[in-house]
Amino acid sequence: MKRARLAAVASTVAVGILFASGCSAAGSSKAGGDAAPLTLRIGTDDEPGRPAADAIEEFARQVEAISDGQLLIEPVWQAVGVGQDNWDQAVARLIVDGDLDMGMIPARAWDTEGVSSLRALQAPFLVTSEELVEQVVTADIAEEMLSGLDEIGITGLALVPEGLRQVFSFGAPLLTPSDFEGVTVRAPTSNTTYALFEALGATADDLPGEPFSVGVEAGTVAAAESSFPFAATLPGTTTATGNLITFPKVNSLVINEESFAGLSEAQQQVLRDAATMTRDWGVRSMIPLADGAEQYCADGGTVVTTTEENLAAFRSAAQPVYDELERDAATKALIEEIRHLASQADAPEPVAACGSATEAAPTPQPSTVTFPDGVYRMQISEQDFLDAGVDQQHAGNNAGIWTLTFQTGSLTIASQGHPDDPGVYCTAAGRVTLVINTDRCGDDSGLALFSAEWSLEDEQLVFSAIRSEDEGPLFQVFHETLWGSHPWEKIG
Repeated sequence: MKRARLAAVASTVAVGILFASGCSAAGSSKAGGDAAPLTLRIGTDDEPGRPAADAIEEFARQVEAISDGQLLIEPVWQAVGVGQDNWDQAVARLIVDGDLDMGMIPARAWDTEGVSSLRALQAPFLVTSEELVEQVVTADIAEEMLSGLDEIGITGLALVPEGLRQVFSFGAPLLTPSDFEGVTVRAPTSNTTYALFEALGATADDLPGEPFSVGVEAGTVAAAESSFPFAATLPGTTTATGNLITFPKVNSLVINEESFAGLSEAQQQVLRDAATMTRDWGVRSMIPLADGAEQYCADGGTVVTTTEENLAAFRSAAQPVYDELERDAATKALIEEIRHLASQADAPEPVAACGSATEAAPTPQPSTVTFPDGVYRMQISEQDFLDAGVDQQHAGNNAGIWTLTFQTGSLTIASQGHPDDPGVYCTAAGRVTLVINTDRCGDDSGLALFSAEWSLEDEQLVFSAIRSEDEGPLFQVFHETLWGSHPWEKIG
């Protein structure tokens, strides 16, 4: 099933997918002087508030400042829409094809697109500290890695780091390589990433949106590759193996080769200078691993640590990945150079364990609780939305009386001024997921709105622990406010 936008409930949040080729300009293309500014469009799968989006906004600020407003950057958020498989690659192909001028693309994504020079960044358990990330993205090795993009018509401007990645389990902690045997791990598409999990006996899948949350609730998805700052967005209680650092997430700031060639030398230099400043901003913005783990624990997560012997076993299990990577002489040389940098880096501050893995991360089991059928009604005001942080437009569009009708798996959502939305409700692991535009659970064509725990007392239905099926704080706040801020009175 697809993830639902706010539009699927009531009003539209426009996410434009722009496909006009080339740069857009009105007047001269020179960076400077009194001519009308030139605009370049830059794409990402992310939305505002995510690190890649923050990096784009920083880059846009730097470009505008350096060019005195004569060169502008226009972000295209979620450039291929929502619920897309291989989302990073889909955006990358828009840049290769010239449908977007620029992009902020995770470096991991390019190994499926015929680019091998960035694979060393994904070498398992190699780059395990923020200091080493900084050294890699600021040294000459970064230019070497980006140069491989030339072969597919892309010019790499900079490597912009986000931070280090770990594995988060939805059940028992993953402490040894054998713990991964037979496990399905949600991970963004990357040949090198997937090869690591295959070497550990696991299966990796990108699982966009609703299939991810349903898989977690059903117990078929046991873990996710992510980072401490984003663990709160994962669909379930998680346990992190805090000292098992798989690799860093580093974004490549790139531009279509023809778009770049169409710029003046001065404009090209503006982009290069702004990219360098954005890279340095990214280095400063990385959250230290220990700090991220501490906040994750404060938010209710559990951190466990594995032994040095187990870490050595993980490195040994990953050897087949290195054997494949190092068949390419250039990649082998890049890995050796990173190892040399690693030998000179200080050890990172250790991550502290916290919480109770057995109590905080039970293995999900199918729900045996029957959801209470009936007709439920709730009234929400515009001020309720505004007080929660929802913007004026969506607060006004969605205020009013809402009615939910649950009947033997079928669902109808009705609200003032909007057509009724039919669908289904699906229960698993003590949670209910509301899905519209389908007549059965598990249908990929359906639009999932949210999932939640529920309780019914004194004829009042209350949704709690609400998780939006849209990513990002805007959608989470909207859904928490609409579905969970008021009890639903049973009227039938």
